[in-house]
Amino acid sequence: MTAGRTSRRAALVTLLALALPLPACTRGPGSQTVATSAEPVRVKVAYFEDSTVGEPYEHALPALEAFRLAILKAADAGDLPVGVDVEELDTRGDPAIALDLARRVAADASYVAAVAAPFWSEPDAVGEVLDRAGLLTFGLSTLGAPSQAWGGRVRLVAPQAILVQSMAAYLRGSEGGAGGVCLVGDGSAYGSALARDLGAALGGDVPYHTAIHEGDEGTGAAVAGIRQAGCASVAWAGFATGAAALRVALRGAGLGDVPTVAPDAAKTDSYLTTAGPAGEGTVVACACVDLSTSTELKAEVFIHDFQSEFGTPPGSYVAEAWDAAGMLLGLLRAGARTRRDIRAAIGASGPYSGLARTYTFDGSGEIDRPEVALFVDRGERWASL
Repeated sequence: MTAGRTSRRAALVTLLALALPLPACTRGPGSQTVATSAEPVRVKVAYFEDSTVGEPYEHALPALEAFRLAILKAADAGDLPVGVDVEELDTRGDPAIALDLARRVAADASYVAAVAAPFWSEPDAVGEVLDRAGLLTFGLSTLGAPSQAWGGRVRLVAPQAILVQSMAAYLRGSEGGAGGVCLVGDGSAYGSALARDLGAALGGDVPYHTAIHEGDEGTGAAVAGIRQAGCASVAWAGFATGAAALRVALRGAGLGDVPTVAPDAAKTDSYLTTAGPAGEGTVVACACVDLSTSTELKAEVFIHDFQSEFGTPPGSYVAEAWDAAGMLLGLLRAGARTRRDIRAAIGASGPYSGLARTYTFDGSGEIDRPEVALFVDRGERWASL
């Protein structure tokens, strides 16, 4: 665990401890509790995440913080009719661990909902276990197949297929698209799936395709391959660390003018600082909403509160995590107390107006009119494109 994560988690624990008295309160490993003294009823939410993904403290932790902060604010306001425990469940990239955790959650009736963290690839078997148990999953990840039946999951972000389409469309429409696209990934599960789908979307426009695995010496070979192929643009499929290393290597080899297009996993502050000037002009596609330039009062208040609590501005998928908590809290305020209550209520509820957007879902639980935004590295800051 890094010092940054330790300090941010410690701050959140302190806030939760001081916000309200917590009679008869217990905490298990990886869980935090928000409670009200007026109402003894308690429910739990399972937060599934994968700590082995690239830059987990920039990808999974901020969304978890936002989800918990929404519950804390509701408890502070005194209008939360039940106590809510959010239990962090780390699958560690192992489908067997994920399935065991899902079975444990399914068997415990106090769990009324689940959350799929950003960049968590939910195994089909996990979704089936949660679905059969009547649990509703709030999806914050672009990964994973659509729910097979209404009520099993609502995804608050566009699926990866839409993300891939946006990247491919930009690459084809850019000035460099006519020269072919070199496709480079980091070999991670996320990167490999993205590279497969992006390669299929680009068809015959990929004269060079390779993967740079973490810890190997493949960056130099990739740069040589890009030079030899004469690609006019590079599509990156993976996380920020490898993307930054590739950009720095390209610039060092005199190929800094070859534009790079990357997915949401590269939209981090660490990419900006690591790539430095070499990252200038990098375009990323993200199924997230960036509130940094919003003039809406509720967005400005959220940014202030989040930054005050955690010392950093909100990152990708933080607004969507806040909205997921808001949906759940609305159902609890309306009287839902069990997993089946919540699942039935979400299916019958109308549009939900959140920080990121107004949400409505289709018959498979996917968001209607999914959107992917493009951002560009300008002066080591992410700007809307």
